[in-house]
Amino acid sequence: MSNEIDECRILYSQKRYEEAIKSGLTILADKRVLTATDSSTIFTTLAYSFREIGAHTQALIYAKELAAINDRNGIGESSYLFLPGFFSSTGQLDSALLLYKDLEQQCLHDPEKEDYLLLKTWNNIGYLFFKKSELDSALIYYDKVLKHPLAKSTYSDIYGLAMGNKGQLFLFSHDYAKALPYLRIDANLTKGKIWQSYNSALYGIALSEFNLGQISEAETTMKTLLSQKNKLNDQLLKYYLLMSEIQSKKGREDLSKQFLIKYIELSDSLKKTDIPTQHLVDQITQSKIDMFEKELQLKDNQLQLIEIKEHESSLQNKIYILVIILIVILLLFTIVYFIGYQKRKRKIHELETNLLHSKLVNKKEDLNNLVKSLSFKHQFIEDFKSRLKVILRLPSDEANVELKNLHQDVASYSVIDKNLELLHADIEKVNTEFIMRLEKEFPSLTAKEKELCSMIVLNLNSKDIAILKNVSPEAVKKARHRLRKKLNIEIDQDIREFLIARNP
Repeated sequence: MSNEIDECRILYSQKRYEEAIKSGLTILADKRVLTATDSSTIFTTLAYSFREIGAHTQALIYAKELAAINDRNGIGESSYLFLPGFFSSTGQLDSALLLYKDLEQQCLHDPEKEDYLLLKTWNNIGYLFFKKSELDSALIYYDKVLKHPLAKSTYSDIYGLAMGNKGQLFLFSHDYAKALPYLRIDANLTKGKIWQSYNSALYGIALSEFNLGQISEAETTMKTLLSQKNKLNDQLLKYYLLMSEIQSKKGREDLSKQFLIKYIELSDSLKKTDIPTQHLVDQITQSKIDMFEKELQLKDNQLQLIEIKEHESSLQNKIYILVIILIVILLLFTIVYFIGYQKRKRKIHELETNLLHSKLVNKKEDLNNLVKSLSFKHQFIEDFKSRLKVILRLPSDEANVELKNLHQDVASYSVIDKNLELLHADIEKVNTEFIMRLEKEFPSLTAKEKELCSMIVLNLNSKDIAILKNVSPEAVKKARHRLRKKLNIEIDQDIREFLIARNP
């Protein structure tokens, strides 16, 4: 049993928390008699492992068991030292505060208690009041730490924490001038000792300097903060945002934009991997516990099954082997059939692609011919206007003859519009798969924008498209510019190459 308990403890020290939980629950499920020390080790491992995976409710359950074992047997850490943290993690701030207040009284009335424990307790009480938004009470306890005769000289780390926490109170109240000196002392005293407090102090200093108009000083402080090795992602979001504002104030819009992009990218990344809510974590944890219990039950059933199988005849074993062989053969046959099916499918797709390519080539030629016809049509319209002006000046007899000739010419060109409609239908039919891929990747594209994409793929320039659409080339250029923005195409990337990549 001692080996199993050591293994459980080692799994936790290696940060293999889920395996440590499984090991600890397995030991408890055996219902064997454990010594007080072994029980303390198991419940310690379970409580802290659950807390590490974010299952704070389950962690509190085992922390309470641990506190009861330690206090009853006089071993391990006192419940006052670790239990408040578990209560605080579940939002039970009043319970955590009650334990710290009890510990405070013990420290005040027991001369053997170290001053360090008292100062640390005062600081923790102040922080809990801060989380409860009771700022006046928080300030009282922080001042208790700062006014203690040994705080600054002997316990500089706790003194620095209290200074920083008091600075955070002023920061919370937007009193940046008062916050700044406290935060600077915190940074000096916690540098290289408590990195979380040091980073928090640096950020508070930079924020205060920024709001006090000390932009260059704020930039220097933020550079120091961003150079730190240890940084939490959710804190890094604030750092990027403040640095962006600092660069904007200094007129460095490009740098400001770079930090803003970092902020957006990190924010999106964190949203994708967002930590579940406490309720969901508890559900997941409970499911894992149920799974572990089922696995334990399954192991018992398997042991019973092994005992039964030892009494079975060799014929049954041969039957099992035969069944396995048949399954393997069936799987092999399925794999071979699937590979052949995939080859046939790829061949069909290749033939369809080649056919579609041929159709597109033909339609490109038709489209080029039609563009030429449309060009002639525009020229004809100009000639028509000129001839009509001449006819208006002719006598009525000559004018009638010329009008008949003009009518015949107009009829000969009317077929162009019909050909244009047929060609548009053919283009849409041939490009159906291309249009579907565009709609899937860029659902906000309008029908006209999708038609413009088809024409660009067919290698039509702005002038040809303008003729087809009966608009000015300038209008086509503006439409292409808007299309590039919608497709998020880089400035140096060719729009046709971008679209062809989506029309293999």
